Amino acid sequence: MRPHWEILTATSASSARAVCGVLPVDVVVVDAGTDGSAALLRDLAATRPTIGRVALAALREQSIALPEQDRGDVAPEQHGPRGDGAWLSAHRVLPRSPAGYLLIRAIAAARAEAAATQLDPVDRIVADLDVLPPAPLVWTRLRSMLADPGSDLPALTAVISQDVAAAVMVLRIANGAGLGPSARPVADVSDAIRLLGVRTVASALLAPQVLAALRHVRPLPGLRLHELSQHGFACGVVARQLLSNPQQAAQAFLGGLLQDVGQLALALRQTTAYRSCLAEAGWRDTSLHEVERASFGFDHAAVGGALLRRWNLPGEVAAAVACSHEPLTPAQQAGADPLGVSGAVRLAHCLVTTNPGRGGDIQERGVHAALAAEAHAAVDAHHLAGIADDLLGHPAGRTEPLTSH
Repeated sequence: MRPHWEILTATSASSARAVCGVLPVDVVVVDAGTDGSAALLRDLAATRPTIGRVALAALREQSIALPEQDRGDVAPEQHGPRGDGAWLSAHRVLPRSPAGYLLIRAIAAARAEAAATQLDPVDRIVADLDVLPPAPLVWTRLRSMLADPGSDLPALTAVISQDVAAAVMVLRIANGAGLGPSARPVADVSDAIRLLGVRTVASALLAPQVLAALRHVRPLPGLRLHELSQHGFACGVVARQLLSNPQQAAQAFLGGLLQDVGQLALALRQTTAYRSCLAEAGWRDTSLHEVERASFGFDHAAVGGALLRRWNLPGEVAAAVACSHEPLTPAQQAGADPLGVSGAVRLAHCLVTTNPGRGGDIQERGVHAALAAEAHAAVDAHHLAGIADDLLGHPAGRTEPLTSH
């Protein structure tokens, strides 16, 4: 009996990217005669290497004499149209309308090659990861709001913007579909919802896979989804105010919100090992990212950055998340270099974490003297004392996420 495969036949590059970003797909069969097919193959090879790739093309008549030992194995560099090196990104290339058994063999071979792809340890964590678990209260609230045809768009945006998983999934779909103006990355949740439409957002956030992910990680002791989002939202609000450039400020908010998204990825993909990390960090009273580095050789910040890059979020946001547990450079602390998006996210993390009751990071255990000193130096050097005091001294209505009610 033929094994069960999830196969996507792609006739539109943009829709194929969107589907691969939402549903589990084993193999993509690409019509190489359509616009954007070559770019799609290259994109899949770069961002989703564990998905098999089969191209169907109008091969030259003399090239259809396929090898007897494997008629599904046509080398693209030998049989594709002249100059179309993009076909090197396909695992298998077949003529248009191939015989059924040839297509089945090509799909099986492509799937096997993709599954055997050697990935960087961090990339392997995020490979084929398409859903994340939202906080239970947020998921319940979204289910009610999205089921109501009269839901208020600003209210829906507010709820999604304050949950790590919900926000990043909506942005991933918008960016994966290439819906942004001039294909620029979408960095604002409200823009993403308007571009996608409420029906698409509802289909993504209320999918059975999302609920399954929530049920999978919810029993993990020490992983508190609502507090993870609470800290992210508080950091996002602070980071946004530290930058005067509107585009950078929007990216800083998103970086702050999503800085711990790697924890969700690790909880889903390395559940047993991550349970041990959470427990060890607790009984040792040590920061979780330090335990992660000792256990895996990397931390959730690196995983989060890799996930955001794979999901086509703005590069500045992914970079800010990836280095959110790295101290500011000496030049940034001294005010010689601008903070930028990454620096603002890092400084916001230090400020929020060292001010109890302001959405501090429960996983940033131990003595916070180093974080406080880093924050104090940077705030003074960049003349941000007034902004920091205002945000941290009067957080009501600004940094308290809906998940905490």
